[in-house]
Order: sequence, then structure tokens, then C-alpha cells
Amino acid sequence: MKRCPQCNRTYADETITFCLADGSLLSAPFDPDSTWFLPTLSSTDSSPTEVLPTEPAPQMAQRTGKPHLLYAVILLLSVLVAGGAVALYYEKEKPQKASLTEQVATSSPEPDTSKDSKRAISASPQPTAEVSKNQGRFSVSPCGSIKDDATGLEWIVGPDRNMTWYEAQQWTVELKMCGGGWRMPTIEEIRSLYNPALKAGTGFYLNGKYYPAHIDSVFSAIGRGSWVWANERIGTTNARSFNLSQGIAVEYSAMDTVYSTRAFAVRSIKS
Repeated sequence: MKRCPQCNRTYADETITFCLADGSLLSAPFDPDSTWFLPTLSSTDSSPTEVLPTEPAPQMAQRTGKPHLLYAVILLLSVLVAGGAVALYYEKEKPQKASLTEQVATSSPEPDTSKDSKRAISASPQPTAEVSKNQGRFSVSPCGSIKDDATGLEWIVGPDRNMTWYEAQQWTVELKMCGGGWRMPTIEEIRSLYNPALKAGTGFYLNGKYYPAHIDSVFSAIGRGSWVWANERIGTTNARSFNLSQGIAVEYSAMDTVYSTRAFAVRSIKS
């Protein structure tokens, strides 16, 4: 039996939930004789209270100066070790660099391409005919050839420009000066002109160092030249010349025009 709390209507139908008159929620009629019993929970029915895990409070990392100091010491030691290694390397390299700077490589001459060289050459006077410092050996003929009484050879100095071996050969063959009959010299014939106590022409500068041709000043028409092509071909691409700055024979491409190589023509002195 259900009763409406507003209009006190009662309904026997247990399926009716709301009052059909005013729509109030129906409730069971009060029975003063009934006894209320509170249900008791048994140990088996009771569910344990769920304890949610709590996240531990974040702990601040303890900062101390010791780790940072350790890292700084390690870094400093690393820098010192690296610096020592670099210094040792350069100390070992100094003798090698010094020796290389003091000489031109024996396998090939140094190219005359540095800025110092260009500045020095532009400031140097053009070669002019000079009186030979070895009058007893060299003399200039009326036609302009240079006679060497010590070897019995007669020389003509070619143009003051870098030439390939083929250009030097063609210039020599076509030379008609003083009656013709000229040829390219051998290495030993060019070597006979070398004298480290003398110099001719303007030479050139490379890395601040001066490289003149060490021959008698009567050959000053060599100008900037320091090498002279010989008549020797090596294989199909190379040729030999003589380095008059250092007194050594060298080998490089017969087509090279970077090095200051000149052409000399030679023949036996005509009576």
C-alpha cells in the first residue's frame, strides 16, 4: 500500500510510483506498530575501505658544490692535456717546416705565383746588360752571343717569359741569330754556368725569399728566370731543366708554364 503525502490518497498497486492526482512521489503508509531494524554488516559482507596510494612528495635534489667542482677540474685537465698535445705537435713540426722553407723541392721547382713574388717583380728594374764579373771567361760577341772560353760554348739567352719545353725547342730550332746552328743545351752544359757566388737578372720572390739565377751577370737577359730547359725528355709528358737558383736538375711537365723556366740556345764557338 502506497500513500500520497500531499492528498493522502492510497494506492494498492505497488507498481504506481507517483500520485495520479498531483504527481507527488508515493510513499508507503506509516505503520507505528512496525519495528525498524538497522542492518548489521558482517565481517564477510563488509568491504575493506580502499586506500588510494599517495604519490610521495617530490624531493628536491640536494645540490652541493662538489660535483660541479669535480666537473670543472676534469674539464681543466682535459684542456691542459689537449693543449700540451697540440704544442708538442707544433714543436715537432717546426724543424720540418723550417727545412722545407729553406729549400725548393728537388723533384720539382716552386711556382712563381705568390703575391710577394708579383709585388717584388713589379718593383724590380728590368734586366739590363751588365759587365761580366768574370771577364777572363765570358765575352759578348758583336752579334750578341755570349762566348764561354772555359767550355768552348757559345750561348744565346731566350725571351724573358715562362715557356713550355716545346716552345723552347721551337725557338731554338728557328733561331738564326749569329749565323744559326743553335740547339737546346744538355743538363751538364747548363750546370757549367752555375756559380752560387754570382747572380743574374731579377729573379723572383716566393714566400718572402729571393730566388735569383746564380750565373754570371753577363746572362742578365734571363730576367725573372731561374730555370733553363734542357734537351732531355722524360717519358711522354715530362722534361728536365736545370735549377740555376739551387744548382740541381729537376723534372716536371713539358707543358708547364707556371715555373719561371727559360730557353737558352747553345753551340760550339765558331772560329
